[in-house]
Amino acid sequence: MRATRATSLVALVLALAASCAGPAAVLAQEPCDPCVRVCDQPDNGDANFVYLPEIGFTIKDLRKAVACLHAITVPYDLAWQTATSLAKFWNENYVFNDMAKDPLATPHTSGLIPINPYTKGVDVAAELNAMADSWPVDQPVPFYDVSLRLNSFFNTLRDGHVLPFDSTSVVARVLMNININLIDRTDHNFLDGHSPKLTHAAGALEPALNLTYTVDGVTTTKVVESIDGVSWVEWCRGQVTGLYPVGYVVARKNIGQRINAFMARLIAYSSPFPFILYYGVGDIEPLMDKVYAVRFTDGSATTWQWVAVMNRAFMNVTSGDLSHSVSTNPSTLYQKLYLAGDAYYDRNSTVQMRRSLLPASGGRSLAGSVKDERPLRPDVFGAAAAVEAAARAAETVDPAGRGGAGGRSLAQSYTGAEMAGMSNDSAWGSNLIRDSNGNTVGAYAIVDGSNATGGTGKYAVWKLNTFDFSAYAYVPAWVNFVKMATDAGVTRLMYDVSGVPGGLVSTAYQAAALLFPELADADAPRNEYDMAVGSATAYIISNGLLPGSRAGAVPRALALAANATYIGGRVDTVRSVAGLFDALAVKSTRTLAAMNVFLDTGLLQQSVCESEDADGVVTYTFTCSDVYDALLVQIRAALDPVVADPVGRFDDGALGAIIEVMRKGMFSFQPLNVQEPMGQGFDLANPFAPPVERTRGGVTALYSQPFHLKESNTDGGKFSLTRLGPLLSAAGLPTPYVSPFKSILAISNGACGSACATWGITSWLHSKTTPGALPFKWLTYGGTGKRQNLQPVSFPGGFTSDSSEGMPLTPKLWAYWAFTTLLADWIGYADLVYAAEDLRLKIPEFPALGNNIVLPSFPQGELFSHVLGGAAGSAPAEYLQWPTDHYLRRWYLDAVDVSGADVWPLYADAAAFLPPA
Repeated sequence: MRATRATSLVALVLALAASCAGPAAVLAQEPCDPCVRVCDQPDNGDANFVYLPEIGFTIKDLRKAVACLHAITVPYDLAWQTATSLAKFWNENYVFNDMAKDPLATPHTSGLIPINPYTKGVDVAAELNAMADSWPVDQPVPFYDVSLRLNSFFNTLRDGHVLPFDSTSVVARVLMNININLIDRTDHNFLDGHSPKLTHAAGALEPALNLTYTVDGVTTTKVVESIDGVSWVEWCRGQVTGLYPVGYVVARKNIGQRINAFMARLIAYSSPFPFILYYGVGDIEPLMDKVYAVRFTDGSATTWQWVAVMNRAFMNVTSGDLSHSVSTNPSTLYQKLYLAGDAYYDRNSTVQMRRSLLPASGGRSLAGSVKDERPLRPDVFGAAAAVEAAARAAETVDPAGRGGAGGRSLAQSYTGAEMAGMSNDSAWGSNLIRDSNGNTVGAYAIVDGSNATGGTGKYAVWKLNTFDFSAYAYVPAWVNFVKMATDAGVTRLMYDVSGVPGGLVSTAYQAAALLFPELADADAPRNEYDMAVGSATAYIISNGLLPGSRAGAVPRALALAANATYIGGRVDTVRSVAGLFDALAVKSTRTLAAMNVFLDTGLLQQSVCESEDADGVVTYTFTCSDVYDALLVQIRAALDPVVADPVGRFDDGALGAIIEVMRKGMFSFQPLNVQEPMGQGFDLANPFAPPVERTRGGVTALYSQPFHLKESNTDGGKFSLTRLGPLLSAAGLPTPYVSPFKSILAISNGACGSACATWGITSWLHSKTTPGALPFKWLTYGGTGKRQNLQPVSFPGGFTSDSSEGMPLTPKLWAYWAFTTLLADWIGYADLVYAAEDLRLKIPEFPALGNNIVLPSFPQGELFSHVLGGAAGSAPAEYLQWPTDHYLRRWYLDAVDVSGADVWPLYADAAAFLPPA
């Protein structure tokens, strides 16, 4: 429901021109803090804000909100570490890092699909490092820089998988209190207060924006003719493609889809705050004082301007209070890692001072260690006591409150109108698609268009709002749908994926195979996946830091551990050097604390576990932590007795037990147990296996072995077509499975991304390139009215690295480093100590202002199509301009919702593009 706010916002026209100092003469003697109410109380004559008591928010001049974010400051070391660690994350892990710098330079030999010409080039790591270098050393850094300005670099990537901070971060907790919206300066009403509506004149290339105005009790409808001299749609296009992108809608490479989302947020779903600053909003300073000249077709005019909408609770604290809060509440993960590794970060630590006692065994000189060459790590948290207190406080947090298995899915990332909850609309009846938890994820129906204009006849509609559910839930619903279509004699299918942001790739492939049963054949053309190998993994492989290495520091250390004479001498050394045993025990204890945080947050998982019940039924768990849980229990069991009684308990046997459990920990990572990105049943490249060298974007780099679909294992998330028999028989359908559909029309508003894009690309390319395959065509709608700007799919990407649901390689590298350094310390082998320290310098740190539950989000996998030449001849799908077969210029406002008013008109219009019944 839209509320009119003309009365409550009557003073705002003055606010839009006022500054922080303002006309508040009463406050002339007080410092003006832009974050607090004391500067701008209306009874003191300052009209910089209007308080809306019914919603508890304050409307502010955008300039003042920006000033507030500048007034909040972050200690230099905290800001510098956040920016540079994010830069390292991207340099090390972002699979499109090189291509993003110059997308059009990506090698691409396929003539079927061109490179996307609309993707801008950006070097995120270089931009982040340059920003960090621009800050005066040891001077407080504006929070604005480490939030909105930093976000702008990531927005340029146009990648829906990219998110530097999530909702648990310090950054998000501040930005979620501030929103921006457009206000009409004529009557001081929000845009949505004018009941905006889009209409389509016959033959028009673009929709028209209609606004309702009430003057002296008379209501009239005005049609926008132009905004700053261009049409409404072109103005929207400028907002989402300009230098100052507004809103999370920029996270789509598809220009038309960004326009669709921008319109929806601004017109229909602001209620009343359309753009929360946290959701990917970038640098908004260019929007300050920007006034848009709006002309209507009746010759009248008005002006629009951006204003800030600030949470009232947020307004009751000073910028100094916020600065203190931001500075003292860094990432829990980062705190734990800092504590676990502080012995290596601090040159004055006991472990560092005692290294001269470690035998070099013919290894490199200690003087040549990188520890003597790198600058001291900045002290982000200050006094050690404060760090310990913060860590203890963090340990009391209920792990269940941190998001359980960790992370958000893409479906959760894009909330609001595009992902509106699907309800049981009467037109769908009981034909709802539900996931394994009973949540509605789609619907299906048979539509009889015989009486429609042109007589389109009967057709079937299958509508999804996500692929983020198991194929075990998808397939039974699909069988019921096939039975309904078969009984009705319907052979034409509309497959609606409007607004679908992604989900499970395993379900997406299953859905494609149910359209094209030949895709279930193991020899059918498959997509190919690549995962880049970061320098940390390459260093581990090339320097013999694996337990199974034939040569290197780890096998040499393990050889020493097997030497009884050496172990006996090591025990004597540890006992005789004051403080050495205590230092080793403390370091081990802190490492265990860090590993427990990883387990609690779901960041330390192996790929799959299985259990068998009393009936012999085997159940597979998609991710589990029992291997690491057991290891930590074993480490604790080995350490506790000697920590309690180091003189009496620390002997050759005790040291041997400690070393053995560290060795087990290292072996648990070979191969490194990362989440299988497409579900069980898919070959997973081993990041510790010898990598392959490939050239992408003109840059040669190391890649893992390619991912590919494997049909031999059908348990877990993959549902083989061979298991359809019982379901088909129960429905009275013939076996083996045969699709009843002879044509497919896929419908998209351009938001079909990630797993949805994989489904669409696979199906479309298979249909286009395989003789005899049934026709699969795309129909898109909305956008600018220009077909080339509205691709059916967006941000294909792959294997988001942010939680246990993705591929969190970084925490596993940290864990492997921890086991390696502990092994080196307890054995006392200097070569391994310093090799492990070099490894630590190559592993990205967690950003200090970053997330408490998940990692920075970015894709680690590339998707290539064999039809286009695979990785050998095609650029990744992320960088291709995917065409649409048919296009509807009409903008269907509510078509992404199963109960939306525009769903059925959309299908009625789309039916004209179906082949004859």
